[in-house]
Amino acid sequence: LTLAGTMLIDGADSPVYLARRLDDVDVIGNLDLALRSRHRAGAGVVLSASAEAPICLGPNVVVPLLSNLSPGGAESLISRDGIELTYRSNTSLARGGSIPQVIRSGKQLATLHVPGKDPLSLAGNEQIAIFERLVDSYNRGSPDMQVKDLMDGFTSCSPQQAFRSKMWASIVNVYLGLGAKRGYWRLLT
Repeated sequence: LTLAGTMLIDGADSPVYLARRLDDVDVIGNLDLALRSRHRAGAGVVLSASAEAPICLGPNVVVPLLSNLSPGGAESLISRDGIELTYRSNTSLARGGSIPQVIRSGKQLATLHVPGKDPLSLAGNEQIAIFERLVDSYNRGSPDMQVKDLMDGFTSCSPQQAFRSKMWASIVNVYLGLGAKRGYWRLLT
């Protein structure tokens, strides 16, 4: 991850980052943590060399470079208009969206959107399924979910085991927490 500078979008300077290897789940997790800690810089743009990438990293919109190239004579140029369009299309999701939702952006990649919170990048079927189940439960009106139902079909028996310790420490009691009764978990909004 490299801070490349800023870009004027809608009258505000938005940070622009360059990122590599956004097809690697470990890299995504580390960059998501790093960018969520820089949230005071505001919503920005992450230019990605990877074709498959999450929609957002922290409060930033991910823009694949390959889909925003325009011919410029003998060489290709990055389309500023394409970057701005992608930013404007996904900036509400980068700010949490309007309802809790999990949006998949690949076989093993997804992003959790919770209104008022930075998006959370998820990698791997267990992480994605845990939050899909919590979001579904929340949206049905019964936010508490029994751990056995939450972990159904997985070898692990606790949501904590689906996340690395550093990521778990940054999401527990922020995105998910214990329910009202013992043995229950819930999405925190």
